[in-house]
Amino acid sequence: MKKQLPYYEFGEAVGFSQDWFEDHILHIGGCAAVTACDCCLLLSALHKLTALCPFAPEGADRESYTAFAKKVKPYLHPGFRGVDTLSRFVRGFSHYLRDSGRPMLGFAELEGEEPAQTAYQALRRQIINDIPVPFLLLKHRDPYLDEEYGWHWFVLAGFDDDAPGGPAVWAVTYGEGEWLDFERLWHTGYAKKGGLILLSLPKEGTAAR
Repeated sequence: MKKQLPYYEFGEAVGFSQDWFEDHILHIGGCAAVTACDCCLLLSALHKLTALCPFAPEGADRESYTAFAKKVKPYLHPGFRGVDTLSRFVRGFSHYLRDSGRPMLGFAELEGEEPAQTAYQALRRQIINDIPVPFLLLKHRDPYLDEEYGWHWFVLAGFDDDAPGGPAVWAVTYGEGEWLDFERLWHTGYAKKGGLILLSLPKEGTAAR
């Protein structure tokens, strides 16, 4: 089985590119904020949770997205080491939803120490249910993954059970989507690991408190 979530686009770009921010902090360390914004935008479009996003997904442009990211930024401010744990992302994202009166999502943390098969099956269930998956990669022994995705939050928005090299996932960041071997991505080779967040939908009509 293979499934890929429909992602919003800016021209030929898949999603928003962090490089477009003029705000210095967001430009160099806004990946957690972008990941949270993308999840809100995608859930708004896929589940009609319009209250999650301050603009209609079909009306997304760089100006409206940048204004959104600036509202999320104080809650997911990168600081010296970035938003380098799952718990910090969950705390910041949930506080943003609460303080802004948005519908409260559920959050479950799946740490990088879990077996790859456990993580892949959990991610697969999320995408089957049209829920994007926030992913944190810290350091990686693979030079390509470390260069392109190291110390970074991004969204996983697709899976392919039958990819030639084994199960693959579709990673979206910096305005591009790329299929990555999941086992290779998951096994970083370092003791300090990232992981993924399993979001759950709010009950209809409920807002964060």
